[in-house]
Amino acid sequence: MSNPFVLGTHKFETLDALRGIAALAVVEYHATALSAHAFRHGYLAVDFFFVLSGFVLSYAYGDRLAEGWSTASFMKARFIRLWPLNTLGLLLGLLLGVAHHPLDAALLRTILLNLIFLPSRLLPHGSWFPVNPVAWTLFFELFSNLFHVLFLRRARSGVLIAVVCLSGAVYAQRILVAGSADIGINVAAIDGFARVLFSYGAGMLLFRLWRSQRIRLNVSPLVVAASLVLLLGIWVPQSCAALYDLLCIVLLFPSIVLCGAFALEGHSYSMALQALGAASYAIYVLQSAVLTAAGHITASLWGRTLFNLRPWSGSVLLPTVAAIGLVADRYFDLPVRRLLRRRPRTY
Repeated sequence: MSNPFVLGTHKFETLDALRGIAALAVVEYHATALSAHAFRHGYLAVDFFFVLSGFVLSYAYGDRLAEGWSTASFMKARFIRLWPLNTLGLLLGLLLGVAHHPLDAALLRTILLNLIFLPSRLLPHGSWFPVNPVAWTLFFELFSNLFHVLFLRRARSGVLIAVVCLSGAVYAQRILVAGSADIGINVAAIDGFARVLFSYGAGMLLFRLWRSQRIRLNVSPLVVAASLVLLLGIWVPQSCAALYDLLCIVLLFPSIVLCGAFALEGHSYSMALQALGAASYAIYVLQSAVLTAAGHITASLWGRTLFNLRPWSGSVLLPTVAAIGLVADRYFDLPVRRLLRRRPRTY
């Protein structure tokens, strides 16, 4: 889930903004009551992230890999891109949640594994990433990156289509059984692997289509952005939830990414869009720590948990998380990544 999309000689400003919208949708989904969600389908933003990653990383690294850039160098670049903010979110989550997770040997081993994006079930209860729960998607992101560099980048389009269809069939079956696409957090199950392989592979196919220039589109960025907001927020009957999720994942999200790649750039609001996109990863990965801190504050001031203060909590927390993300991206993530690379930024 890398940002920003200033890659090569092309600026994907609209795709950058779409990632920011998706990140805010996840935060709002986690911060508000189910009956008051503005983004009722915020969990689908994860699938949208994976499509974007497949597209953008194909553009960012395709030529370098074809010229002989090593697998180790590629994975190092991806690790450096994701590690600083993941570590910050993990440490903040540890400090804020230590009362709920006593600092014992099991937790320390879990933290060490989570620091390098590996899941852990060493604790008797909780998720694979108990301190920063959203980090489960980073595990699957890096898995898809490794599969990309080892296999998918060399695969012919027919083979890539087969991978997408096979993983899509598995994922669709799991969605229909579960009743929605809000699955995959259990990294021991097949759900998450099918989920990421389908959307990431679809993103790679979209990039190949975009690069071929077989089709040309002229789309307003505002229309593309509004379409994503609508899809993540529209109400559908619970009985149709699984089918709606499949429609978004299989058809509508790939269409939005393709339209976004062709969207007209250079508008007066492009700087704001780029800022939102640049901070999207920070917004996403730090949200658990911010929501936990907000819960502690509300409990201390009013004796009520954050969940008891929904739905208005989302309207307050959304700009708060966005502001923290902007600051963390500029004053923490960028300097740390420059230090780790020890060379000018190249992506």
